[in-house]
Amino acid sequence: MSRQQRWQCAARYVGRGYLIGLAVFVLLAACVAWQVNRTEDRNERRAAADLRSELEAGQARLRAVADDGVVMGTEISRALSGGRAVVRGEGTRWTATVELEGAAAGIIAGTRVQGCYRFSVRGPRVTTRSLDAGTCRELWRAGPRAPHQVARDIGAELRIALVDGDLVAGKEADVWRTNELLVTHQILRDGVLTTWARLPAADDDEHCYTFRATAEPRSVTYEKIDFWDCFPPPTRS
Repeated sequence: MSRQQRWQCAARYVGRGYLIGLAVFVLLAACVAWQVNRTEDRNERRAAADLRSELEAGQARLRAVADDGVVMGTEISRALSGGRAVVRGEGTRWTATVELEGAAAGIIAGTRVQGCYRFSVRGPRVTTRSLDAGTCRELWRAGPRAPHQVARDIGAELRIALVDGDLVAGKEADVWRTNELLVTHQILRDGVLTTWARLPAADDDEHCYTFRATAEPRSVTYEKIDFWDCFPPPTRS
């Protein structure tokens, strides 16, 4: 076999090897793409299932709150703590619009899906409907409920806590874990429970309120004070 023939033979082998390698590469790339798409589809289903679970949990908590037909905005806010809720209403008629999120972990990055929902509360009856995402964004721009309305609900819940227990029960009441408020300081001394709390306002500002509960006589009062009295946390009772 001449040198030229040997080079031609080698070239054919190299060409075949190149084609085989290219075919293997294309096959592997197709397998990887298929697996990635399959994983993404599975993660989207898991995230959607997680979102449904979060929605159902919020519905169940809200129905439990509304069961007796007496509902306060602070209770609704806590019931829908899985997302940022915009609460509106009065008495026995309320609406709460909230964006909920479902998530699924992934090898490289997780998958997240979101949904905007409106809960309507009419006495003990609770209904839910899906909204477009823009509705949630528009309501967030409108801001939270007026601080004096939230303060009124806090005072009402604190009175209920005192009826069912003592000042210690008032200090540990669920109302202080409401999303719409930030407790900056709390003192229980000489039969008086005093709480300083910041409440957000629609103008992106914050207001400060004090809440005072007494054991004898059993009473609850609250008032708006200068915002800077919340900083640093006051030490007076």
